[in-house]
Amino acid sequence: MREKLNYYYSINAIGIIKVSQKVYKIKTKDTFYALKLVRNELSLEHYPYVNSLHLDCFIPIIVNCDGNFLTSYQDQYFYVMPWIVTDDFIVKELKLRQYFYLLAMIHNRSYYSLKVNIGYFKSMIEQLNEMIVARLEYYTNKLQQFEFNYFKSPAEWEFVLNFPLFIKQLEQSRNFLSLFENISESLTSVRLSLVYMNFNVKHISLQANMLLSIDKIRIDLPIYDLYDLFLHQDTMVYENGLLVESYLHKFMLYDYERVLLACLLTCIPLLEFSKDEVDNVIRITKLLNYIDSSQQFITKLNIAHEIKK
Repeated sequence: MREKLNYYYSINAIGIIKVSQKVYKIKTKDTFYALKLVRNELSLEHYPYVNSLHLDCFIPIIVNCDGNFLTSYQDQYFYVMPWIVTDDFIVKELKLRQYFYLLAMIHNRSYYSLKVNIGYFKSMIEQLNEMIVARLEYYTNKLQQFEFNYFKSPAEWEFVLNFPLFIKQLEQSRNFLSLFENISESLTSVRLSLVYMNFNVKHISLQANMLLSIDKIRIDLPIYDLYDLFLHQDTMVYENGLLVESYLHKFMLYDYERVLLACLLTCIPLLEFSKDEVDNVIRITKLLNYIDSSQQFITKLNIAHEIKK
């Protein structure tokens, strides 16, 4: 790795510290750099678009001597950035507020309309319907499995008691999908933008006003950033509805985007069980928090009341 850094970047590393599985801190005589390993050579394929828009909220990537953003290393690739302090001592809610602010800015400055054929929405609707049907079947099978257990564990009892709520969510998702299908009949284009898809408080630097990890950036529907945030984060996100609302004021969603997002959020994720009973109870609790917070968020999308029944 030292040789690669010296040859491709003229960086004379006097120390290399492994920060995580993929990130290294490179120490030189005068400064520090960050090196991140990625497996896919297309990881930064959209970074030139970031440069063309002059989005300074993303950490700059240092180009190697061949003029490339990525450098091959063993069976992987890496890219090099300036080392930015991540403000780990900062309250997480402040970072979350900054994240929503940056998301709205990124979506506003990068979005554009793309014409699509009629098959685009048809394919999307078919995939969503298959996902809803599969999850209805999964939860129904789990119920049947637990109902036959004479001595149910606490997690199994909690699942059985909340099963009607799980099914209600999925039926609601089906209703939103039906509404989306009606709306999409008159659509001939979609709005695309850069999406970050990699929320982590460690990726946010308040001091530099930057997002630090950028190899998952792609061009897609902007609502996917919100969906991804709900799917992969803890109650810290769920309990900050005002921050989500502030995003919606800064980046106004179209009708079809609001309905599609509601469809995705109510298609609840799979509740997988482990052999650890305490872990299973925690997972169910997190799913219930997800349902509660997503319902609160959906009310802010201002979708017709009769559709949500």
